Amino acid sequence: MNLFMPDVEKLEDIPKAKFFYLNATISIFPLAFALFYPDIGSILGYVGSISGFLMIYTIPVFTYLKMKKLEIESPLLAAAI
Repeated sequence: MNLFMPDVEKLEDIPKAKFFYLNATISIFPLAFALFYPDIGSILGYVGSISGFLMIYTIPVFTYLKMKKLEIESPLLAAAI
């Protein structure tokens, strides 16, 4: 929740109006796509292929590079992990 409202610390502190508008926005956007775009399968195909590419090829590389950077900067912490 801090991404949308950084000044709010807990979920209980959110005003009901802001909570309602945020939920409505999150719900209406996909609904509008489903209602007005007849070929939703092509969008799902593109999103799936991009997500698969990120999960298979880019995230492991960046994770490995982050681990190597940690080993160089603080080898004691890297050994503990």
